[in-house]
Amino acid sequence: DFRERMAAFLRRQESGSASPGAVPVLDPTRALALYRRMLAEDGDYAHLDAVRFNSGMILAEAGEPEARRFFADLVATSPGSPYCQEAWLRMGDMAFDEKRFAEAAPLYAHAAEGGEPTLSAIASYKLGWAHFNQDHFEPAADAFRAVLDLYEQRRADVHVDIETEAEAYFVHALAGAGGAPAFARYFDRVGKRPYERRVLLALGQQFRRYGDPVHAAGTDQLVLDRYPASPEALLAAQRQVATFQRAEHSDQARRAQAELAPRFLPDGAWARAQSSDSLRRAGEQFAHDSYLAIARSHHDRAAAGRDAAEWARARSAYETLLRQWPDDAGAAALRLDAGNASAQSGDAPAALRYFAHVAKHAPDTLAAAALAQAVATTDAWYERTRGARPAGSDSLALAVIESGDALRNRFPAHALAADVTWRQAQLAVAHHWDDRAARDLPAFASRWPADARAPLAALQHGEALFRLGRFEAAGAAFETARTVAVTQKRDSLARRAERALPVCAYRAADAAVAADSNAYSDHARRFEQVAARWPGYEDAALAQYRAALSWQKAGKPREAVRAYGVLLARQPRGEFAREARLQTARSWEAIGDSAEAGAAYLAFSAAESDPDNAAAAWLRAADLYSSAGRVARADSLRLEYVRRHPADVEGAMGIYEALARRDLAAVGPGRPVSALLAAPARGKSAAPARSHLSEYLRRAKAQPALGSRELVAHVRFLLAEEAREACAAVALTQPLARSVAARKTLLDSTLARYRRCADLAVPVWAHASAYRIGETLQEFASALEHSQAPPDLAGDDLLAYRDVLAEKARPFANRGQDVWAELLRQNPAAAPADEWVARAREQLGQKLATRFYFQPEVEFPLLDAQSPNPSRAQRAAATEGASR
Repeated sequence: DFRERMAAFLRRQESGSASPGAVPVLDPTRALALYRRMLAEDGDYAHLDAVRFNSGMILAEAGEPEARRFFADLVATSPGSPYCQEAWLRMGDMAFDEKRFAEAAPLYAHAAEGGEPTLSAIASYKLGWAHFNQDHFEPAADAFRAVLDLYEQRRADVHVDIETEAEAYFVHALAGAGGAPAFARYFDRVGKRPYERRVLLALGQQFRRYGDPVHAAGTDQLVLDRYPASPEALLAAQRQVATFQRAEHSDQARRAQAELAPRFLPDGAWARAQSSDSLRRAGEQFAHDSYLAIARSHHDRAAAGRDAAEWARARSAYETLLRQWPDDAGAAALRLDAGNASAQSGDAPAALRYFAHVAKHAPDTLAAAALAQAVATTDAWYERTRGARPAGSDSLALAVIESGDALRNRFPAHALAADVTWRQAQLAVAHHWDDRAARDLPAFASRWPADARAPLAALQHGEALFRLGRFEAAGAAFETARTVAVTQKRDSLARRAERALPVCAYRAADAAVAADSNAYSDHARRFEQVAARWPGYEDAALAQYRAALSWQKAGKPREAVRAYGVLLARQPRGEFAREARLQTARSWEAIGDSAEAGAAYLAFSAAESDPDNAAAAWLRAADLYSSAGRVARADSLRLEYVRRHPADVEGAMGIYEALARRDLAAVGPGRPVSALLAAPARGKSAAPARSHLSEYLRRAKAQPALGSRELVAHVRFLLAEEAREACAAVALTQPLARSVAARKTLLDSTLARYRRCADLAVPVWAHASAYRIGETLQEFASALEHSQAPPDLAGDDLLAYRDVLAEKARPFANRGQDVWAELLRQNPAAAPADEWVARAREQLGQKLATRFYFQPEVEFPLLDAQSPNPSRAQRAAATEGASR
């Protein structure tokens, strides 16, 4: 009967009802015993190769070395069996796993020769690794290349994705064998392959990745030599140049560019060989960039060494680029550089022609540089004509001024605007063009007052106006000169300017208000000038205050803050001080600087005599610090407010509620809510202070009408969560009665905490608590059902024991389901956004579905089951263990 049943089973395997090599549906240990019995009987079985293979597979999966004997017997006794290829592969794996690579290699080679393509691919791949681990790089390359060839020949039959990895390690093997020379020898030996260019490019990248520029560049050169007309040749050229550049071999990079650039010119052989327009454009771009780099090299050397010959070579290189690519997007920049090179080599007219072209046709960035270079080139030309004389050619002087106007008019904020304006003014002074000097000098002094040349400009402005007879304007100019002269200690100018009277200045400012009541910025400046220049003037404080008010009306709160600050610094207890502090705080609020506004309100509160105003300002400061992100400062202010105003119970509750919610938001792993509620230790100087959350709950208990039910419910829920985690951490081990009792105590405590949270009737936390109650009961039932069994139980006794535990656990599981059902009953129309109700609905549906798992739908086993027929003593022991 046994022989017939085993033969039937093996026939089922061969006929397709079980795949070859599959482990039988029998228990592996029992199946192995049956296989051993078949082999021991030495009967005339038709499928002993399958028996040996399955025996080896069972032992191999268990990590048993004996598996090798079954596989070896199989390949020796049945070399034509379809199981042999995988048997060779399994024996190779066992040797490989034990790092016996030399032994693994021939085993993998046998497997690679088999007829199943997927197994052949895997075997070749592992054969490559066996050689690679022994530093046998060329045999490793042969193995990895065999995988790639197999994909090329039978891709649809290979059902494993190792092609990319095989190619990557093919590259590693070639790199270990010597790089580019090894590649050339190898493919000269094995012949062309569809993937050889890709492998060669990857080989270069491999050397670049490991910081070997010499081998990387050699690999790129091999691409250029073997495939000169291929698209990959451009990539190799680009990589070769980039490799030298990254390795800081600048001379080699330039030589490579000079040698490679002609290959990729638009009319070259490489370009004609390409079918892709975009690829041809890329090659042309490489040639262009290479020639440009050569030109830049001459330019940089010329600039570093001030070598006229290098400037000439740079100019020639730029002109070559402009001839080859006249309409290139970078042609404007090249013309600018060509102009610079022409100017440095002494050809000013040619340089100015280049600059004029760039200024007219190029974008603003280049046009600004061209106009600036035109000014410098024309001025240098003028200086060469002046020699030792005070003034040079009038026409060139006018040309310098006109080129400066062109720059300033088009780019008024240019970085050289100050220098150009100064040079224009000095040329006007030297050539006695006073109208022009009177226009340029004040523009310079007012726009760049911190410039070291500003005092002289102010003085020259006054002199020019005096020569023109514009005495009132000259007085204003000398007033400016007086201020600058005091800074520069020009005593004679300062004494002349001292005759200006502060009273006149104040009345002039007042008259300006009457003339135009909306010119607030002008009024502010006028009043502030009076207060700043004559701080001892009797109305200086009033002038400063009016200046600050004018800045506010002008919509410039920063200037107003500054002006109020000046006033408070000069007269901190003056008649305008209180209003200045208040207006400073309001101005900072208008600016949007909450931190500064908070500081200003604190200053106002400290100086304010009215207690209500001072308290309101204090709380406003705290709110502003909070808006500015300075939360710690805001908290300290609010807590100090609570300390100073104990009668404001409602305000204190509001302050502590915000702090408590922040504490609650920080609860997480490593910081449980119970730690926040722990009372500080007594009698220890380093004891932690009570948390804000704890203090809030204490006050809420004393004033329940002012407390937040939602916050309290949230705290109770988190405490219940901690209890649930502690309950779940108790494993049900033997002796079971003791561990069940310990966990049952924690279970009752957890459920009580969740009910206490639900009692507050806050919907979200009530729903969450109901869900957790059901989940905790389900977890307890599952833990009981899967608890540790007594070590002496086995077989049917153990099954009986498990049945008893399942029966004991079922009431807890049913209670959990009842809680979920009640939650759904009370909330039948809960929106999907109610996470807890949705989770209860999902979990309850899954639990109910499991009640139908007992339906028999699987195929009955072919072998007849035999009743274990346990003894009466065994049944009694199982029952007693289950009850425990």
